[in-house]
Parts: sequence; structure tokens; C-alpha cells
Amino acid sequence: MILESRRLIVFTILFFLLFSVKPFNVRSEEEGYTFYGFIPSVVPDYGTLLVTGNHNNTHCRIYSLPDKRLLEDFTLDKYELKAFNLPNGTLFKIT
Repeated sequence: MILESRRLIVFTILFFLLFSVKPFNVRSEEEGYTFYGFIPSVVPDYGTLLVTGNHNNTHCRIYSLPDKRLLEDFTLDKYELKAFNLPNGTLFKIT
């Protein structure tokens, strides 16, 4: 009888522990990220945008907004850094 009650307690605790753990937010690298930015007009001539690769073969595109014109299309490796000068007043999107 005592053994049965201990088993029941152990299974109950395990059950609640199993369902109290939050699952990981798993994202594939193909999904990617989207960032938006703005170079304010108080900057003298331009603002410098620095982009760093998060993984090898990180593919990036920079668009100007609202016309959605492609400004740059490039690939970076992990920790590789690329700098872009954008004129002041530029609204942009990076995917």
C-alpha cells in the first residue's frame, strides 16, 4: 500500500514537471529575421549601417522604404562584418 502511494506521488510529480517545462522556440535558419531602421536627418551627411553574419552563408538584403527598392544583396559568413553608408533621412529594411 505504501509502495503504491509512493508511485502515485512520483508519477504525479513527473506529470506536472513534464507539462510545466516550456518548449524551446525553435526557428530554422531559413526563416530569418527582419529589421527596420531610420537614419535621422540630423546626421551630417550619412549614417553607417553595420551588418554582422550570424551564421555561415547569412544572406542579407537591404531595401529602402517606402519604395521597396533593393539597395544591397549580399552574403556574410559567421562574424563577418560589412559596413554601408546610407544618406540621412533613409528609412530601410534588412532581411
